Amino acid sequence: MVSEQFDRCHGILLQYAEFLSSAVTPSTYVQLVPPLEDLVYKYHIEPDVAFLIYRPVMRLFKSASSGEACWPLDGNEEGEPVSCDDMILHGDSSQKLIMWSDLLNTIRTILPTKAWNGLSPELYATFWGLTLYDLHFPKDRYDAETKKLHDNLKQLEDNSDNSSIAISRRKKDKERIQDLVDKLNNESDKHQQHVASVLQRLAREKDKWLSSGPDALKINMEFLQRCIYPRCVFSMQDAVYCATFVKTMHSLGTPFFNTVNHIDVFICKTLQPMICCCTEYEAGRLGRFLHETLKMAYYWKSDEAIYERECGNKPGFALYFRFPNSQRVPYAQFVKD
Repeated sequence: MVSEQFDRCHGILLQYAEFLSSAVTPSTYVQLVPPLEDLVYKYHIEPDVAFLIYRPVMRLFKSASSGEACWPLDGNEEGEPVSCDDMILHGDSSQKLIMWSDLLNTIRTILPTKAWNGLSPELYATFWGLTLYDLHFPKDRYDAETKKLHDNLKQLEDNSDNSSIAISRRKKDKERIQDLVDKLNNESDKHQQHVASVLQRLAREKDKWLSSGPDALKINMEFLQRCIYPRCVFSMQDAVYCATFVKTMHSLGTPFFNTVNHIDVFICKTLQPMICCCTEYEAGRLGRFLHETLKMAYYWKSDEAIYERECGNKPGFALYFRFPNSQRVPYAQFVKD
């Protein structure tokens, strides 16, 4: 009964947050939402919910020098990389000026001090600030929708009714569909460029996300506990996002992030306790995250050539966690385990 009520309230929260972010302009939204520090400490909101509310505000951080590139994009109009250290929040002129470093300082106070032994505030801010739109370009979906529209155009052209009314109607329908095709192509190009720019920034920043410590195994556990677990059960889209973010960290070759250990700890050590702590809807989202994680692992397992291309030279498959450039896990051992 309690879990059902929690799921119902959580669903309303997601709907309200989505409505608020889409119903008002970004400049208005930043005036309505309190600073992250107030959300966490004044209103005592959990970090995962606080970032759900504050995430649209993070996209208003722009370069202080040029004022062009918005986080998390990388580069200004001249294509020059823009450092986060140079970013300020562009909101209402009457509000206090907030630097990106101020946001990181607030984030440092959210977690216990020991959590930062391996994690960095930069990784925490990046993980909680990004969305699936930033990391994944669904090319197949765009192509399928474009093909569907072209098929509709072809059907109109094949129509043999040559009456004046039919011709007039076909002309209007063609113009409407062609307009949709143009909009879809523009959206596709914009999305593809957006993802490429975000990945460019992540590739530039990945080296300072994690740091080696006396117990390198705790790095993955901290990342799971502070980032993956709270967000993968937050919504179905967040579940897919978490798996995509892990895959991105692996593909970028993030130092000290061990992909093999991440999968092992999640499935073999923490999955069962998590299921016992989930509500009905949270269990479904956790299942989606598990599905996406296993799909990634089975893809690597399906062929040795794929494994060597995508895993053989990545730090995520290093045998020794503290040494990202050490010997890699052989394909035979990965398949066996």
